[in-house]
Amino acid sequence: MPVATSRACTVCKVVKPPEQFYARKDGYLTGPCIPCYRERDNKRQPDYYARNRDKVVEKTRRWRADLRREVLEAYGGACSCCGEDHPEFLALNHIEGGGRKHRHAVGGTAMQVYKFVRDKGFPPEFDLLCHNCNVAYGLYGLCPHQVEE
Repeated sequence: MPVATSRACTVCKVVKPPEQFYARKDGYLTGPCIPCYRERDNKRQPDYYARNRDKVVEKTRRWRADLRREVLEAYGGACSCCGEDHPEFLALNHIEGGGRKHRHAVGGTAMQVYKFVRDKGFPPEFDLLCHNCNVAYGLYGLCPHQVEE
């Protein structure tokens, strides 16, 4: 479906560019523009978070844990250097470096990187390392496990 060059908001009736509308994955733009959409949602449930904080926090915590688990499983669930398999000790590694720049480019958090990796189909530019191996690579360019071999 081709993206429109501009369209009228179904609420305020003002013609606006497509950047002013939310878009679904198939490219379809929402009827209300973003400001009207947000205003409508605020009127419907202005204090939703305040009334449901525990539920929202738990749902977010569950989503983060599920996303991290999915990424760890996709990359084998163990450190590619030493074989450590405790999920608490594992980190996603940018094989060619540049992790900090990439993290900031996709939103600044590890969850944004995990989401990026999942959405891109778990590309081979990433692997898993335990935190010890990851820090050693970052500081020394080589892990002590490689020296021992």
